[in-house]
Amino acid sequence: MAGGLRRQFTREGLRRLSWYEQQLDRSGFTTDEAKAELEIAERTVRRDIELLQQLEVELTFDRSRRRWILTGRNLQLGKVELSEAEYFALMAVEPVIDRYRGTQLARRLESAFAKILPMLERPERPEHDGALPMAFSGPPTRHSNRIDRQYDHLISACRTHRRLDMLYFTPNRNEETWRRLDPYTLLEYAGDWYVVGFDHHRGEIRMFALGDRIRDLKETGEHFELDPTFDRDAFLRSGMGLFHGGRMLEVELRFDASAAPYIREKQWVPNEVKDDLPDGGLLLRMHAPNNPGLRRFILQWGAEVVVLAPPELREQFRQEYRRAHHAHEDPTSEPG
Repeated sequence: MAGGLRRQFTREGLRRLSWYEQQLDRSGFTTDEAKAELEIAERTVRRDIELLQQLEVELTFDRSRRRWILTGRNLQLGKVELSEAEYFALMAVEPVIDRYRGTQLARRLESAFAKILPMLERPERPEHDGALPMAFSGPPTRHSNRIDRQYDHLISACRTHRRLDMLYFTPNRNEETWRRLDPYTLLEYAGDWYVVGFDHHRGEIRMFALGDRIRDLKETGEHFELDPTFDRDAFLRSGMGLFHGGRMLEVELRFDASAAPYIREKQWVPNEVKDDLPDGGLLLRMHAPNNPGLRRFILQWGAEVVVLAPPELREQFRQEYRRAHHAHEDPTSEPG
Protein backbone atom coordinates (compact mmCIF):
# COMPACT_ATOMS: atom_id res chain seq x y z
CA MET A 1 0.00 0.00 0.00
CA ALA A 2 1.38 3.43 -0.87
CA GLY A 3 2.56 5.22 2.27
CA GLY A 4 0.38 8.32 1.83
CA LEU A 5 -2.76 6.29 1.18
CA ARG A 6 -2.01 3.85 3.95
CA ARG A 7 -1.91 6.69 6.44
CA GLN A 8 -5.49 7.56 5.46
CA PHE A 9 -6.57 4.25 6.99
CA THR A 10 -6.80 4.59 10.75
CA ARG A 11 -7.05 1.52 12.97
CA GLU A 12 -10.81 1.62 12.41
CA GLY A 13 -10.23 2.14 8.69
CA LEU A 14 -8.03 -0.96 8.52
CA ARG A 15 -10.79 -2.92 10.23
CA ARG A 16 -13.21 -1.77 7.52
CA LEU A 17 -10.66 -2.59 4.83
CA SER A 18 -10.44 -6.14 6.16
CA TRP A 19 -14.21 -6.48 6.03
CA TYR A 20 -14.35 -5.22 2.42
CA GLU A 21 -11.66 -7.73 1.49
CA GLN A 22 -13.59 -10.64 3.00
CA GLN A 23 -16.79 -9.65 1.23
CA LEU A 24 -15.13 -9.06 -2.14
CA ASP A 25 -13.47 -12.47 -1.90
CA ARG A 26 -16.96 -13.94 -1.62
CA SER A 27 -19.88 -12.36 -3.43
CA GLY A 28 -19.29 -8.67 -2.83
CA PHE A 29 -21.33 -6.32 -0.67
CA THR A 30 -24.10 -3.75 -0.84
CA THR A 31 -23.87 -0.27 0.59
CA ASP A 32 -26.59 -1.14 3.09
CA GLU A 33 -24.68 -4.24 4.24
CA ALA A 34 -21.54 -2.16 4.76
CA LYS A 35 -23.45 0.49 6.70
CA ALA A 36 -25.10 -2.09 8.97
CA GLU A 37 -22.10 -4.34 9.58
CA LEU A 38 -19.50 -1.58 10.02
CA GLU A 39 -21.91 0.86 11.71
CA ILE A 40 -20.94 3.74 9.44
CA ALA A 41 -22.73 6.33 7.31
CA GLU A 42 -23.22 5.99 3.56
CA ARG A 43 -20.74 8.80 2.89
CA THR A 44 -18.05 6.79 4.74
CA VAL A 45 -18.76 3.78 2.51
CA ARG A 46 -18.38 6.02 -0.56
CA ARG A 47 -15.06 7.42 0.71
CA ASP A 48 -13.77 3.90 1.41
CA ILE A 49 -14.69 2.76 -2.10
CA GLU A 50 -12.91 5.79 -3.60
CA LEU A 51 -9.78 4.91 -1.61
CA LEU A 52 -9.93 1.30 -2.74
CA GLN A 53 -10.14 2.47 -6.34
CA GLN A 54 -7.14 4.77 -5.80
CA LEU A 55 -5.31 1.70 -4.54
CA GLU A 56 -6.04 0.06 -7.93
CA VAL A 57 -8.48 -2.46 -6.55
CA GLU A 58 -10.59 -3.50 -9.53
CA LEU A 59 -14.08 -3.38 -8.07
CA THR A 60 -17.22 -2.27 -9.82
CA PHE A 61 -20.90 -1.83 -9.04
CA ASP A 62 -22.99 -4.68 -10.51
CA ARG A 63 -26.31 -2.95 -11.22
CA SER A 64 -28.18 -6.19 -11.85
CA ARG A 65 -27.28 -7.49 -8.39
CA ARG A 66 -26.91 -4.02 -6.82
CA ARG A 67 -23.61 -5.11 -5.27
CA TRP A 68 -20.00 -4.03 -5.32
CA ILE A 69 -17.95 -6.92 -6.72
CA LEU A 70 -14.31 -7.65 -7.49
CA THR A 71 -13.53 -7.74 -11.21
CA GLY A 72 -9.74 -7.90 -11.13
CA ARG A 73 -6.97 -8.79 -8.71
CA ASN A 74 -7.64 -9.78 -5.17
CA LEU A 75 -7.42 -7.27 -2.36
CA GLN A 76 -4.21 -7.74 -0.34
CA LEU A 77 -3.62 -4.24 0.95
CA GLY A 78 -4.52 -4.10 4.61
CA LYS A 79 -2.20 -6.81 5.85
CA VAL A 80 0.22 -6.08 8.66
CA GLU A 81 3.40 -8.15 8.68
CA LEU A 82 4.58 -9.42 12.06
CA SER A 83 7.84 -10.93 13.16
CA GLU A 84 7.83 -14.32 14.90
CA ALA A 85 8.34 -12.69 18.30
CA GLU A 86 5.57 -10.15 17.64
CA TYR A 87 3.20 -12.90 16.58
CA PHE A 88 3.84 -14.89 19.75
CA ALA A 89 3.30 -11.70 21.77
CA LEU A 90 -0.06 -11.28 20.05
CA MET A 91 -0.93 -14.89 20.76
CA ALA A 92 -0.56 -14.13 24.48
CA VAL A 93 -4.17 -12.95 24.30
CA GLU A 94 -5.25 -16.62 24.09
CA PRO A 95 -4.25 -17.58 27.66
CA VAL A 96 -5.75 -14.29 28.83
CA ILE A 97 -9.05 -15.28 27.18
CA ASP A 98 -8.81 -18.73 28.79
CA ARG A 99 -8.22 -17.13 32.19
CA TYR A 100 -11.39 -15.05 31.88
CA ARG A 101 -13.40 -17.72 30.03
CA GLY A 102 -17.15 -17.29 30.54
CA THR A 103 -16.94 -13.61 31.46
CA GLN A 104 -17.96 -10.56 29.47
CA LEU A 105 -14.30 -9.56 29.23
CA ALA A 106 -13.38 -12.86 27.52
CA ARG A 107 -16.22 -12.51 25.05
CA ARG A 108 -15.09 -9.01 24.16
CA LEU A 109 -11.47 -10.08 23.84
CA GLU A 110 -12.51 -12.89 21.50
CA SER A 111 -14.56 -10.48 19.41
CA ALA A 112 -11.67 -8.00 19.16
CA PHE A 113 -9.19 -10.79 18.36
CA ALA A 114 -11.44 -12.07 15.56
CA LYS A 115 -11.37 -8.61 13.99
CA ILE A 116 -7.58 -8.29 14.25
CA LEU A 117 -6.56 -11.67 12.79
CA PRO A 118 -7.79 -11.02 9.22
CA MET A 119 -5.59 -7.92 9.10
CA LEU A 120 -2.40 -9.89 9.68
CA GLU A 121 -0.02 -11.13 7.03
CA ARG A 122 0.08 -14.48 8.85
CA PRO A 123 -3.45 -15.39 9.92
CA GLU A 124 -2.30 -18.87 10.89
CA ARG A 125 -0.39 -19.52 14.10
CA PRO A 126 3.35 -20.24 13.68
CA GLU A 127 4.52 -23.75 14.42
CA HIS A 128 5.44 -24.44 18.04
CA ASP A 129 5.54 -27.38 20.46
CA GLY A 130 1.82 -27.50 21.15
CA ALA A 131 1.84 -24.68 23.68
CA LEU A 132 2.69 -21.02 23.67
CA PRO A 133 6.02 -20.12 25.28
CA MET A 134 4.25 -18.14 28.02
CA ALA A 135 1.50 -18.77 30.54
CA PHE A 136 -0.59 -16.91 33.10
CA SER A 137 -0.93 -18.53 36.50
CA GLY A 138 -3.12 -17.91 39.49
CA PRO A 139 -6.62 -18.93 40.47
CA PRO A 140 -9.20 -18.90 37.68
CA THR A 141 -11.34 -15.81 37.53
CA ARG A 142 -14.55 -16.23 39.48
CA HIS A 143 -17.57 -15.31 37.41
CA SER A 144 -21.33 -15.58 37.50
CA ASN A 145 -24.29 -13.90 35.84
CA ARG A 146 -24.40 -11.49 38.77
CA ILE A 147 -20.71 -10.56 38.41
CA ASP A 148 -21.14 -10.13 34.64
CA ARG A 149 -24.06 -7.74 35.17
CA GLN A 150 -22.16 -5.80 37.83
CA TYR A 151 -19.07 -5.65 35.60
CA ASP A 152 -21.06 -4.18 32.70
CA HIS A 153 -22.83 -1.69 34.95
CA LEU A 154 -19.66 -0.56 36.72
CA ILE A 155 -17.36 -0.37 33.68
CA SER A 156 -19.96 1.82 31.97
CA ALA A 157 -20.28 4.03 35.06
CA CYS A 158 -16.47 4.32 35.32
CA ARG A 159 -16.23 5.37 31.69
CA THR A 160 -19.04 7.95 31.82
CA HIS A 161 -18.44 9.14 35.43
CA ARG A 162 -21.90 8.21 36.68
CA ARG A 163 -22.51 8.25 40.43
CA LEU A 164 -24.16 5.11 41.85
CA ASP A 165 -25.91 3.98 45.00
CA MET A 166 -24.64 0.57 46.09
CA LEU A 167 -26.03 -1.78 48.73
CA TYR A 168 -22.92 -3.52 50.09
CA PHE A 169 -22.53 -6.41 52.51
CA THR A 170 -19.55 -6.29 54.91
CA PRO A 171 -18.77 -9.84 56.12
CA ASN A 172 -16.84 -9.03 59.31
CA ARG A 173 -19.72 -6.86 60.55
CA ASN A 174 -22.43 -9.03 59.00
CA GLU A 175 -24.31 -5.96 57.82
CA GLU A 176 -25.60 -4.28 54.68
CA THR A 177 -25.15 -0.55 54.13
CA TRP A 178 -26.03 1.78 51.28
CA ARG A 179 -22.97 3.51 49.87
CA ARG A 180 -22.94 6.41 47.44
CA LEU A 181 -20.07 5.59 45.11
CA ASP A 182 -18.10 7.46 42.46
CA PRO A 183 -16.58 4.47 40.59
CA TYR A 184 -13.06 5.19 39.31
CA THR A 185 -11.70 1.88 38.01
CA LEU A 186 -12.11 -1.90 38.02
CA LEU A 187 -9.37 -4.28 39.17
CA GLU A 188 -8.90 -8.04 38.85
CA TYR A 189 -6.80 -9.60 41.60
CA ALA A 190 -6.27 -13.30 42.37
CA GLY A 191 -9.34 -14.33 40.40
CA ASP A 192 -11.76 -11.75 41.79
CA TRP A 193 -13.02 -8.40 40.49
CA TYR A 194 -13.06 -5.21 42.57
CA VAL A 195 -14.26 -1.65 42.00
CA VAL A 196 -12.21 1.26 43.33
CA GLY A 197 -13.92 4.58 43.89
CA PHE A 198 -14.79 7.42 46.24
CA ASP A 199 -17.12 6.19 48.98
CA HIS A 200 -19.24 9.10 50.20
CA HIS A 201 -20.26 7.03 53.25
CA ARG A 202 -16.63 6.88 54.47
CA GLY A 203 -15.40 10.06 52.78
CA GLU A 204 -12.43 8.30 51.17
CA ILE A 205 -11.37 6.10 48.29
CA ARG A 206 -12.27 2.47 49.01
CA MET A 207 -12.27 -0.89 47.24
CA PHE A 208 -15.32 -3.17 46.98
CA ALA A 209 -15.60 -6.78 45.79
CA LEU A 210 -17.97 -7.68 42.99
CA GLY A 211 -20.24 -10.66 43.43
CA ASP A 212 -22.37 -11.57 46.41
CA ARG A 213 -21.20 -8.61 48.48
CA ILE A 214 -22.76 -6.08 46.10
CA ARG A 215 -26.44 -6.64 46.76
CA ASP A 216 -27.79 -3.84 44.55
CA LEU A 217 -26.67 -1.04 42.23
CA LYS A 218 -28.84 1.95 41.41
CA GLU A 219 -28.35 5.00 39.24
CA THR A 220 -28.51 8.35 41.06
CA GLY A 221 -28.88 10.41 37.89
CA GLU A 222 -25.78 12.37 38.95
CA HIS A 223 -22.32 12.63 37.41
CA PHE A 224 -19.03 13.19 39.19
CA GLU A 225 -15.70 14.75 38.39
CA LEU A 226 -12.79 12.36 38.68
CA ASP A 227 -10.40 13.51 41.39
CA PRO A 228 -7.41 14.85 39.38
CA THR A 229 -5.04 13.74 42.15
CA PHE A 230 -6.20 10.11 41.99
CA ASP A 231 -3.45 7.80 40.79
CA ARG A 232 -4.62 4.21 40.47
CA ASP A 233 -1.17 2.68 40.57
CA ALA A 234 -0.13 4.82 43.55
CA PHE A 235 -3.33 3.84 45.36
CA LEU A 236 -2.65 0.14 44.82
CA ARG A 237 0.95 0.54 45.99
CA SER A 238 -0.17 2.33 49.17
CA GLY A 239 -1.70 -0.80 50.72
CA MET A 240 -0.63 -4.35 51.42
CA GLY A 241 -2.05 -6.51 48.65
CA LEU A 242 -5.69 -5.53 48.31
CA PHE A 243 -5.96 -4.18 51.84
CA HIS A 244 -6.03 -0.45 52.45
CA GLY A 245 -6.62 1.60 55.55
CA GLY A 246 -5.22 1.09 59.01
CA ARG A 247 -2.74 3.17 60.99
CA MET A 248 0.62 3.57 59.28
CA LEU A 249 3.52 1.97 61.13
CA GLU A 250 7.30 1.91 60.82
CA VAL A 251 7.71 -1.87 60.57
CA GLU A 252 10.94 -3.82 61.06
CA LEU A 253 11.02 -7.54 60.26
CA ARG A 254 13.98 -9.90 60.62
CA PHE A 255 13.98 -12.88 58.24
CA ASP A 256 16.25 -15.86 58.80
CA ALA A 257 18.69 -17.19 56.22
CA SER A 258 16.20 -19.63 54.70
CA ALA A 259 13.64 -16.90 53.88
CA ALA A 260 16.08 -14.08 53.08
CA PRO A 261 16.70 -15.01 49.40
CA TYR A 262 12.96 -14.87 48.64
CA ILE A 263 12.50 -11.55 50.45
CA ARG A 264 15.57 -10.10 48.79
CA GLU A 265 14.54 -10.88 45.21
CA LYS A 266 11.15 -9.09 45.28
CA GLN A 267 9.85 -5.65 46.12
CA TRP A 268 7.05 -5.84 48.68
CA VAL A 269 6.25 -2.15 49.14
CA PRO A 270 7.70 0.90 47.33
CA ASN A 271 9.34 2.43 50.42
CA GLU A 272 11.06 -0.71 51.70
CA VAL A 273 14.69 -0.82 52.84
CA LYS A 274 16.58 -4.13 53.00
CA ASP A 275 19.77 -4.78 54.95
CA ASP A 276 21.73 -8.02 54.84
CA LEU A 277 22.61 -9.52 58.23
CA PRO A 278 25.90 -11.27 59.14
CA ASP A 279 24.16 -14.63 59.69
CA GLY A 280 22.69 -14.63 56.16
CA GLY A 281 19.37 -13.25 57.28
CA LEU A 282 17.76 -10.01 56.17
CA LEU A 283 16.23 -6.98 57.88
CA LEU A 284 13.20 -5.52 56.07
CA ARG A 285 12.03 -2.05 57.08
CA MET A 286 8.91 -0.47 55.59
CA HIS A 287 6.18 2.12 56.15
CA ALA A 288 3.02 0.03 56.03
CA PRO A 289 -0.61 0.11 57.26
CA ASN A 290 -1.59 -2.14 60.14
CA ASN A 291 -4.33 -4.08 58.40
CA PRO A 292 -5.11 -7.70 57.41
CA GLY A 293 -2.77 -7.42 54.42
CA LEU A 294 0.26 -6.73 56.63
CA ARG A 295 -0.73 -9.40 59.14
CA ARG A 296 -1.20 -12.06 56.45
CA PHE A 297 2.11 -11.11 54.84
CA ILE A 298 3.95 -11.69 58.13
CA LEU A 299 2.03 -14.82 59.12
CA GLN A 300 2.83 -16.62 55.86
CA TRP A 301 6.51 -16.76 56.87
CA GLY A 302 5.84 -18.52 60.16
CA ALA A 303 8.94 -19.01 62.30
CA GLU A 304 11.19 -17.63 59.54
CA VAL A 305 10.32 -14.04 60.51
CA VAL A 306 10.47 -12.08 63.77
CA VAL A 307 8.68 -8.76 64.27
CA LEU A 308 11.18 -6.33 65.77
CA ALA A 309 9.21 -3.08 65.64
CA PRO A 310 7.02 -1.34 66.47
CA PRO A 311 6.39 -2.77 69.97
CA GLU A 312 2.60 -2.77 69.48
CA LEU A 313 2.90 -4.92 66.33
CA ARG A 314 5.38 -7.25 68.06
CA GLU A 315 2.93 -7.73 70.96
CA GLN A 316 0.06 -8.25 68.51
CA PHE A 317 1.95 -11.14 66.93
CA ARG A 318 2.98 -12.61 70.26
CA GLN A 319 -0.70 -12.90 71.07
CA GLU A 320 -1.52 -14.15 67.58
CA TYR A 321 1.01 -16.97 67.85
CA ARG A 322 -0.26 -17.87 71.32
CA ARG A 323 -3.76 -18.21 69.92
CA ALA A 324 -2.44 -20.30 67.03
CA HIS A 325 -0.52 -22.54 69.44
CA HIS A 326 -3.60 -23.00 71.58
CA ALA A 327 -5.74 -23.79 68.52
CA HIS A 328 -3.29 -26.52 67.47
CA GLU A 329 -2.87 -28.23 70.82
CA ASP A 330 -3.69 -31.94 70.87
CA PRO A 331 -7.29 -32.10 72.14
CA THR A 332 -6.62 -35.59 73.56
CA SER A 333 -3.66 -34.52 75.68
CA GLU A 334 -4.05 -34.14 79.44
CA PRO A 335 -3.37 -30.71 80.96
CA GLY A 336 -0.07 -30.91 82.65
